[in-house]
Amino acid sequence: MPRYPGATWKPSPNCAPGHTSRKAAVLHIAQGGYTSSINYMAANGTSSHFIVSAAGSVSQMVDTDDTAWGNGLAWCTTPAQAATLGAPWQGVGWYCPHKHKVTPIWADITPGVNPNAETISIEHEGMSGTTRPWAQIAATVKLLQWLATQYPTLAPYVPGRTLIRHADIDPTDKAFCPGPAFNLAAIAAEANAPAEAWRRAWARNGVALEHAEWAIPQLYKYHYLTLGACVEAEWYTKSGQLSIAFFERGFIYYLAATQRAYLGPSLPAGVTL
Repeated sequence: MPRYPGATWKPSPNCAPGHTSRKAAVLHIAQGGYTSSINYMAANGTSSHFIVSAAGSVSQMVDTDDTAWGNGLAWCTTPAQAATLGAPWQGVGWYCPHKHKVTPIWADITPGVNPNAETISIEHEGMSGTTRPWAQIAATVKLLQWLATQYPTLAPYVPGRTLIRHADIDPTDKAFCPGPAFNLAAIAAEANAPAEAWRRAWARNGVALEHAEWAIPQLYKYHYLTLGACVEAEWYTKSGQLSIAFFERGFIYYLAATQRAYLGPSLPAGVTL
């Protein structure tokens, strides 16, 4: 029962054992807060495997070897089947939980198989159309990298195929989900190249990475998801005792006496800038 090591376990009763395949990871927007969305899904018969907060925290609600209820469609071939959903008969095809007939954009959907059984769903705290915090996107990238190690069928991530939007499954009622703030091509590129992601993260604010082999960049690559992009490149203090580089959420300094780099948030005793 795979559970993401970086997640808080928040089990949901809304799931089914097992799955048929793992064809894609599906990104969603919760249209609400982090904890409130977890509670809402649990109380309303829906679920997602994961939800990522605006700050980058992750909660897992369903084991990834089981089926969450977040991307569901019903395949109907007769008026009687549609009637069981309370939906007006509109011909053979997919019907969404809102009782509308839909035409999925996702090319790899299997006729007759509920897409819940073929996908892993990732919710995100927030509202569609709003800019998403970098920490949230970075946490999603890290989660996707882990998922690819668990389910090789997902890798490499291909936008529209193995990395999709809820809107790709239901373009009628979920056209807003997850919204334009989620650039699937960029997210897939980061998830497919984990060894280089830290270099791109450093340079996101336009700060050049001139000496990737130096101690500060080498320590940064293990903490880039926490620190964010570089805002001020490495420079030596007047004392010559250390060099320091500043990032969006902290700093790293190199101490000449030990020839090692260290994470902030404080400097060693007796050392000043």
